[in-house]
Amino acid sequence: MREKAVCIRYCRQLNERQEEQVFFLLKETDAEFVPPLSARESTTQTDLSQGTKTYEQREPITYFRELRKQEFLLAEEADRILGFLSFTSDREMELSGKHFSALYISTIAVGKAYRRRGIAGQLYDELLRRFGERTIVTRTWSTNRGHIHLLRNLNFTLLETIENDRGNGIDTVYYGRIK
Repeated sequence: MREKAVCIRYCRQLNERQEEQVFFLLKETDAEFVPPLSARESTTQTDLSQGTKTYEQREPITYFRELRKQEFLLAEEADRILGFLSFTSDREMELSGKHFSALYISTIAVGKAYRRRGIAGQLYDELLRRFGERTIVTRTWSTNRGHIHLLRNLNFTLLETIENDRGNGIDTVYYGRIK
């Protein structure tokens, strides 16, 4: 069990203060995602190849508009959001030729100043505590070693790989816990 360093709060809908802080975290971490969140049209976009469109957007505004419709787990300390995990409860999925409904994690982000404190793990722990009886799926990119390591430690298994989906040598990988 991880040491509780922060409060993890579940939110079905963000309030104005929370929206401001989540958007700040998206801007801070934008370029760490492949492709950057500011280059995406939605949280579930399937065409993730880089360079296929010209994006003039400098901030992840379009991504955030879609994200704020989701449910959240917020890692908070003294009314400051240090990180978050967003998800949709019932997404119809097709992976490796199988159709199913899943809780789909679209985004997890932790502020740069708050990393190495186990916050991402605490967010996942709370998600699994609340929804562990459900099928849970997420996707990331093959070079996101830290996230993949965490997923494997939490008994998520590789469900599907889409080779070179995010650029040469960068695959999209789907991980899940199927129930």
